[in-house]
Amino acid sequence: MSSTHTISTTTVDVLVLGAGLSGMRAAWGALEANPKARVMVATLRNGPAGSSFANKNNALGMQALFTDEERLDFFQAALELARPGFVDPGLIRILASESAARLKDMEGLGIKFQKGAHGKYLRGPGCFTPNFRHAVVFSDLGHAFAQFKKHLPALGAEFLPEFQVAALLQEKTGSLGRVCGALFQAVNNHDLLAVRAKSVVMALGGPACLYAWNMACPGNTGSSYALLERAGAKLVNTGFIQFLWAKVPKKSFWNIRHLAQPGMRLKTPKGRLLRLPRPLRDLAHERGTHCPFAYGRDDAKMDLFVAKHAGEDGTTWIVPPLDEPYRVAPLAHAGNGGAGIDEHGRTSVAGLFAVGECASGMHGANRIGGAMVAATQVFGARAGRAAGLDAANQAHTPKKVFKELTLDPNVLPQKTLRIPQKNGVPQNNNGVPLTKAMHGHVALTGSRRLGSVIQGLEKRLKSEKKWDRGLAVESALIVTRFLRKMKTNANGTQSNPRSQ
Repeated sequence: MSSTHTISTTTVDVLVLGAGLSGMRAAWGALEANPKARVMVATLRNGPAGSSFANKNNALGMQALFTDEERLDFFQAALELARPGFVDPGLIRILASESAARLKDMEGLGIKFQKGAHGKYLRGPGCFTPNFRHAVVFSDLGHAFAQFKKHLPALGAEFLPEFQVAALLQEKTGSLGRVCGALFQAVNNHDLLAVRAKSVVMALGGPACLYAWNMACPGNTGSSYALLERAGAKLVNTGFIQFLWAKVPKKSFWNIRHLAQPGMRLKTPKGRLLRLPRPLRDLAHERGTHCPFAYGRDDAKMDLFVAKHAGEDGTTWIVPPLDEPYRVAPLAHAGNGGAGIDEHGRTSVAGLFAVGECASGMHGANRIGGAMVAATQVFGARAGRAAGLDAANQAHTPKKVFKELTLDPNVLPQKTLRIPQKNGVPQNNNGVPLTKAMHGHVALTGSRRLGSVIQGLEKRLKSEKKWDRGLAVESALIVTRFLRKMKTNANGTQSNPRSQ
């Protein structure tokens, strides 16, 4: 694509990248703080986007802490679960202290949380915290999306649908230039659009869609880590990705505890039938306290045992004593990593904020079930307010300077970004060779051979730079680089977790 290609431009005050729960809450927060601001939400899809709305059960849990005792329980559990990753205790405290208020905000939109006969919230345990019943649930995710989508235009927000982010634009000042907008490519006709902004909020989701088997929404291209790193943002915890077992190809949840039952076996790629070893069967009760794989906990040995016997397609055959055999796979669900942020969602780069699965520090290696939904609202509101206030006090990049940035050959896509569609809905733009390669690390997370295997995987991914999907490949390399630096041993422990 030549530098003479026509690029349309528009100017806003706050630009939000992504229309999941975190992005829409950030736009809301920006308009709360700065009602006169022009706020634009850019999204790859016209409808529900992000992992926020990809739950197959059509429901989401949210941690809501109403008392000091509950907040202390949450804080201590979250701090413990963060190991061996990096966590900021101050962010955990904020998440706990403001979760109930953000719940009330959602109820004010008309989102209904499950309640009992006496009008009290029905509360249950979250993953990893079976003894605490602090989570509340709301269902009908389409309705929840519609309520946010209706509320934002009423405040004055605009939506920019069916555009993919090609690059963040930065002024060339200082060691890290201030982010002053973004370059987009249209899904349907590949036209380029440059949006000039005083503040940019990254809410594009995590890396789950980089995997062949995933539970990520089609509106996620997996490019957020690469965009953040290209801008110079400090990244943390990028290798800590949640995987859930599911029967495939229908992706229905599979409880790995079932493998500890009498008569249950798995079949290796060579056809050998194996029982779960007795020491691993003894871990089944503890493993049952959470759905995702765990990092740095003994019960992860059950997951590694099953993943180790997967075939080339990443699936493992399970053979029940009476029923027909079936295949299971570890589905990438969500990421715990992203840009390290402060209490206002600011990254290490001026003008750039991060929320949702693009941000980290409030969770580490593992997170409490329902904590991410709370984080989308708590830090979405905080980042949005800070971005709105910054926009009130920040001048736009001069038009001439901004135009020069949009024509930089290092910024322009070298080729048209191909975005496959199915029934008119954009799909993630990652090819099978990349996603198959990424699955190689799942079975080796606890292996002493991880370092050499990851090096080989990185070599393969780098060879795919010829693709026109460079951002997705770069994001995959960020994940694998983190895994290599983890120096993981057979027990899943890690040194230097903050180093990326």
